[in-house]
Amino acid sequence: MNKTLVFGFDGTIVKSRDVVIQIYNNLAEKNGYRIIENSKIEALSQLPLVERCSALNIPSYKIPFVAFEIKKNYKNYLYSLELQSGIIEVLKKLKEMEIDLYILSSNNKETIKEYFQKNNIDVFTHICSSKNLFGKHYAINRFVKSYRLDKKDILYIGGEVRDIVSCKKAGIKIASIGWGYDSIELLKSGNPDYIISNRNELVDIACRF
Repeated sequence: MNKTLVFGFDGTIVKSRDVVIQIYNNLAEKNGYRIIENSKIEALSQLPLVERCSALNIPSYKIPFVAFEIKKNYKNYLYSLELQSGIIEVLKKLKEMEIDLYILSSNNKETIKEYFQKNNIDVFTHICSSKNLFGKHYAINRFVKSYRLDKKDILYIGGEVRDIVSCKKAGIKIASIGWGYDSIELLKSGNPDYIISNRNELVDIACRF
């Protein structure tokens, strides 16, 4: 069976952190949460999501609401999103190696499709969406069952500790990328199967996982 690489979208394929921060800060002003200042971004990237929200004065029960509001407003910024530098060349190389490429993201499926159409990106076999912020392992298991895949042939590529937790629960390997939302130090604490600091390392890992 062909190897399968499953990618997150935000932070992995596109540079979306600044957009998410901008949307969040607009929301914070209306709801009394702490604004994310540029000087605080690095420190926040070293905190798990729940602790990050606590530092921003967001009650835990409000986290799904904040995530929903960010996702709802995200599409308004779609055309300003930049691709991660060098990622398309790497994806094309992986496609040439006959590796199946998928997207599994907590972002809206139609939003991602629209972005790929706008940028003439057609390397992905399917785009799937996970609606549960803390339950991506359920989406991973549905994804595996829907496409009749073997978990040992799958590698997830993502940039958050919650991706590591979900992949471990679902029983698939994960490569954590150093250009996403969470810091390398935080990602290492989750003990992923691989840590990738350079996009080109994806090709090497894809050959040997």
